[in-house]
Amino acid sequence: MQRSRSQVIFRHLPGAVFHHDEGPIVRTTFVDGTRLGPVINKAVLLEEVDRHLEQWPDEHLAGIVRPSRVSERDFVVIEPEAVYFEVWPLLLHCEGRCGRARRYFRPSQLSADVDANGRISCHHCGGRMRQLRYYACHQCGRSEPMFTPKCDACNSYEDVVLEDTGSFETSYWRCIRHGYLRGTRFTPCDCGEFLAEGSHGPAFMRAFTTRDARTYYPHTVTFLNPKSAVYDRFQVHPARARVALASYLGEVSSLQRGMEQIDGGRAGSRYTPDEWQQACKTIYAGLSPEDLEIIRDRRGPVITGVFGAPDPDLAQRRLAETRAVLERAAVHDQDLVARRTLEDARQEAASRGVVSEEGRLSETERYARRMGIAAVSVTTAFPVALAAYGYTRVRREPGESILQGFDRRRYGNQYPIFAVPTDTEALIVTLAARDVLGWLRDEHDGAGPVPVDEKDARLQVFSLFAAGAQEIEPVGTLVHSVSHALLRSLADGRSGFGESSLAEWLSPATLTFGIYVATFHSHTLGALWTVLHHSCQEWLAGAIDGVWTCDNDPLCHQRQPRACERCLYLTFGCPDFNEDLSRTAPMSFWRGTARRADASSATT
Repeated sequence: MQRSRSQVIFRHLPGAVFHHDEGPIVRTTFVDGTRLGPVINKAVLLEEVDRHLEQWPDEHLAGIVRPSRVSERDFVVIEPEAVYFEVWPLLLHCEGRCGRARRYFRPSQLSADVDANGRISCHHCGGRMRQLRYYACHQCGRSEPMFTPKCDACNSYEDVVLEDTGSFETSYWRCIRHGYLRGTRFTPCDCGEFLAEGSHGPAFMRAFTTRDARTYYPHTVTFLNPKSAVYDRFQVHPARARVALASYLGEVSSLQRGMEQIDGGRAGSRYTPDEWQQACKTIYAGLSPEDLEIIRDRRGPVITGVFGAPDPDLAQRRLAETRAVLERAAVHDQDLVARRTLEDARQEAASRGVVSEEGRLSETERYARRMGIAAVSVTTAFPVALAAYGYTRVRREPGESILQGFDRRRYGNQYPIFAVPTDTEALIVTLAARDVLGWLRDEHDGAGPVPVDEKDARLQVFSLFAAGAQEIEPVGTLVHSVSHALLRSLADGRSGFGESSLAEWLSPATLTFGIYVATFHSHTLGALWTVLHHSCQEWLAGAIDGVWTCDNDPLCHQRQPRACERCLYLTFGCPDFNEDLSRTAPMSFWRGTARRADASSATT
């Protein structure tokens, strides 16, 4: 049986029950594969897993611990390559005349009943025996073949038949000789967990078909996973904060060159700006302007690149060293992640002399600016990884089930995490800092005037985030809500991907987010490239329309914050679990940017 790695993550991990291509129903016992080393950023992965596990009470975790409480060496990351399974459940029924059920307790017992044709036959009528497609599960993680009753009158299981009506509510067990025995709806579970409210008796398992998705919910995380020696070096470089901030301010386009510039300045070949100012006050204080200019040409500071941006203070440095800001710098390094901007597309159309296409893309650029969007780009090399760290049954939510880790005895007593790294397609969007500050001023009484220069505005936004200023809090909601609005608009028949196949990446302090294809296939056929080139304006307009109306209105309109599953929530793909969202933020932001754009045009 051939399956993709992502299919293994979602459907075939240990404990999962599935239908084999050759017919039998089976249960995964073990997944083997390559132990991932530098290919995966293990520290980032464990940080994400820990963030997910902190939602769960300790008593509802089984077979896994929070990574922050143990050593990184206690976890092993595996890329799935081989799935081992056993035939399960071992409850068969006759498809012949009698319909009798027979339960086996070990796979080896099946071979004793195989006939000359290689099939398992009924002892009574010779009919073909086939697995029953039902089994029982409970939120505690336990799974069992469906309970088979014994006929008390016969004192035997031999003549028991399942009368399958197609519904567990009405199906029942009967004895061929003595009639009705019992229904199928309830099987006791001795875990004592998740009792019905007010109940003091046993918990009950529920019966499901073997294809029911509720029997196995894999719990996964996705995270950015740039695979580059340059990025690995950048993450630990002493000046990573300065390079990351310079990248956001548009002074640096290459992390490698930014680090080289810093290292060169420290080697003494040239002064940094701060060092040059100090040297002018001390070493060169008595020189003439002519002599000072000669020395400046030879050893003076470079005022472009990294040194074109201010040296971050302590608060800015701490923010710039956070994962989201470092990732933003990596994503905007063309040497690491090749991107194509809306401006690139327009310039190429102009170079080819396609006037109609150039005009359409120019109009799209103006429309984006009117929405307060500074840049839109697409990449087919967005480096993400999908990882599964456990599973639940019957219920997915914390507090309603027990999250099971995978059996670590087969993995050197390390907790296994199964991961699939890939490069996928993504749209990357950055909001205009001047428009964001204008929105803060108009809608939330933001402090201070709006800078004229976009770079100065970006630095002001970043500084407010770094200082933890209260007035900047609405910006996080704005960035997150705009991301959801654009993702849902993209999934509305414009990209060929459904909402559950898309996910978001967020860097609020840099006003940047990405929307990427989370199918983890080897290629996505350029669907998002097509959106950028041919239907970008329709996509953006769809986001505006989407926040102004909701199928749950007027109830959603009256909520605070104004967001629900019919307008902004994502089923999957939100790293913040649909927290901090409001339609009010993008509504007022887009209304304000359009008003300011109209006023600017009128003045011009």
